[in-house]
Amino acid sequence: MNKGLRKLDEALRLGNKELACLQAGEVEEAELHAKKRIAMVREAGLFFEADIADDFKAKLIEMQALQLRLTAEAKKLYASLQEEFKQGKQNARQQRAYSKALVSGAMTVPMYMDRTS
Repeated sequence: MNKGLRKLDEALRLGNKELACLQAGEVEEAELHAKKRIAMVREAGLFFEADIADDFKAKLIEMQALQLRLTAEAKKLYASLQEEFKQGKQNARQQRAYSKALVSGAMTVPMYMDRTS
């Protein structure tokens, strides 16, 4: 088997690992796999030969399909992170309002309630 085809196979394997990491929410690990995968695809291009063009094309089409799945998964993860961030901001805003209400409410005691008659 051509060295370029082996590198494309390795890139596909890394891409599947990257997809699994994205699905698990392990972004840093997915990034490492992505960098290795990109390097493998670039290296594979150096070993291209005309007699294996059809096999090479088939592997690249597989890589394209995998890339589409990776992109879709990354978009899902991004949307969920945005939602978590939005919820966190809302919770922080509510907490500040609650704290402010407690502080301002404790300091303002009506005068009629302060008298002991």
